[in-house]
Amino acid sequence: MRGLLLAVGLILSGVSSAQGAGGPPPVPEAKPPEPTTFVAQGEAVEIPAEGFTIVPPVGWQVVKNNPGTTLLFQGPKVEPKPGEITYQANIRIMSLEPEPMDDLSKDKYSKLILENSSKLGGISGYNLRSTDKVTLASGSLGYLYYTEFSLGAVPMMQMHVLASSAKHAYLMTYTDLASAFEGENSPALATAYTSMQSVKLDSKPADRFAQYYVIGGIVVALLLLLIITRFVRSYSMKRLGDRIESEDGGETSARDEDDEVSGFAEIGSGSRRHRDEDEDEEQMPETREAQRPAAKAKSAPVPAPRAPA
Repeated sequence: MRGLLLAVGLILSGVSSAQGAGGPPPVPEAKPPEPTTFVAQGEAVEIPAEGFTIVPPVGWQVVKNNPGTTLLFQGPKVEPKPGEITYQANIRIMSLEPEPMDDLSKDKYSKLILENSSKLGGISGYNLRSTDKVTLASGSLGYLYYTEFSLGAVPMMQMHVLASSAKHAYLMTYTDLASAFEGENSPALATAYTSMQSVKLDSKPADRFAQYYVIGGIVVALLLLLIITRFVRSYSMKRLGDRIESEDGGETSARDEDDEVSGFAEIGSGSRRHRDEDEDEEQMPETREAQRPAAKAKSAPVPAPRAPA
């Protein structure tokens, strides 16, 4: 008995092993595309799948398919000098869910920028300095945020530009030393802002109330359809009532005319009957005299029968 159970176990294990050996191998996961790097020469960089186009700063290194970002631009490396702090400026572009360009989105991203950036290691004192509405070179609306923080003991600043199409929102962040942001005519700041403002999107931002417009339009259309249906039904019922009333009126008129004709006929026949009776009464004495029977002559009485002998 034990040998039989062992044999059955071996057979079953052989079947399962055969099935496993005969099955196809698992499909490997798709590898992310390798980052590609080149130096910008003033040409536009396009991401067709995103509907996004931007002109990187000339001489900056462009990195496509960089992990964690849609695009990465890195400024030229600065050779450190004794007693000076250097930093390689960069612009990071992230693709996000589409957002309407209104005050609600502006406030939403003010909080998101503060919350997410404050969690980065080595950063302290992250603060939102200002928020402004801007118009991009393509005419699209965007929002500009200035933030400041300390990287260790080094004062830093960031400039964020938020723009959105109907498919994606894009948060572009320029990071550099705080000294690069000083003065309105700072060449580093102007270079970064010119690049970020050159963004072109393939569609307008999403409308926050678009779905409500659609729902409202459907409701209005249904109400109009209901009103038209009721009006048509009421008009049809009125026409039907008028037709029935006109038909009933015609029959009544015909009956009235028949009654009048029959009445006139009865009156005429009655008049003729009265005239005939009057004529009969005028002729009646003579006729009665003429029609009176003559007197009969008296006859002899019938003799009584004889009595039997």
